[in-house]
Amino acid sequence: MSLFRRAADLLRAVNDGDLERVTRLLQRRVDPNARDERGRTALHYAAALGHAAIAERLLAAGAEVDAQDEEGWPPVFMAVREGREEFAEWLLERGASVAPTDKRDFTLLHLAALYGQAGVVARALDLGADPNAESTTEYTPLDGAREGGHEEIAALLRARGANRVQASEGGTEDWIAKADAAADRGDLDEAIACLDRAVERHPRAVRAFVHKGDLLRQHGRRRESLDCYDRAIAIDPGFSDGMAWGNKGVVLQELNRLEEAARCYEEVLRLNPEDAVACLNLGVLRHNAGRTDEAIRWYRAALERDPNYVQARYYLAGALRELDPDAE
Repeated sequence: MSLFRRAADLLRAVNDGDLERVTRLLQRRVDPNARDERGRTALHYAAALGHAAIAERLLAAGAEVDAQDEEGWPPVFMAVREGREEFAEWLLERGASVAPTDKRDFTLLHLAALYGQAGVVARALDLGADPNAESTTEYTPLDGAREGGHEEIAALLRARGANRVQASEGGTEDWIAKADAAADRGDLDEAIACLDRAVERHPRAVRAFVHKGDLLRQHGRRRESLDCYDRAIAIDPGFSDGMAWGNKGVVLQELNRLEEAARCYEEVLRLNPEDAVACLNLGVLRHNAGRTDEAIRWYRAALERDPNYVQARYYLAGALRELDPDAE
């Protein structure tokens, strides 16, 4: 049996909760850190399903307690998301770190606060978790506790030094509001300076980069806006269902870099298959290139996603007339 197949068998055995089979495979030197297509290990599966005995066996065989999947999630994150508070605490007792962050800079403390797991919150704080940790959108553990309606956890966080939420003065939202006010006054330089201050304070503030790109695009500074969108994408490609990708596509389209624009819209659809605007934009690109049949397919795809999309209906009608000028 190949090593690849044995690794797949291990993941299936954990998924089935089959301790005997897991033990047998580990004795045959199957890698306890083998990963599936999403980068998850057997310990991720055990954490999600609450199989403590299997997890113990995996750790004894050398499983990495903080192995991160392709989203940056270690097993303890999986336990929290699946509501397995005791298992998450068990992992912390066995060396799981509170330091790992996912692609959006969420920490264990963010998740435990959001999901109302007071025991994990307390233990994470004891282990040095930052009560004011900020995600790429400046979402804090206190925001999580409030969103989840867990006032007792919010109180615990405040008692341990939490004092920031997304809307805190001096945060990204505050600087974006100041930038919008400056832009409304016609002071683009001041607006850009406000957004630069947001990034200076929080270098991974993805919203500030997207907002700056939008302002620059509106004032014809397209190449500078592309740099902002690229920086936002580098931080969080999936932010707001691919907003930076879509906005980048519009700029590339304006610069007549049409195939690059198409790839951006395709990336939006990969992140959010229900995005009607991306379908419309792909239709327009194909239409302008004389590929009317393809354009029609994309316009129809936009209408499938949003039957009330007037612009898509208008463009579709125009494309159909081109194919059959005598049609009603």
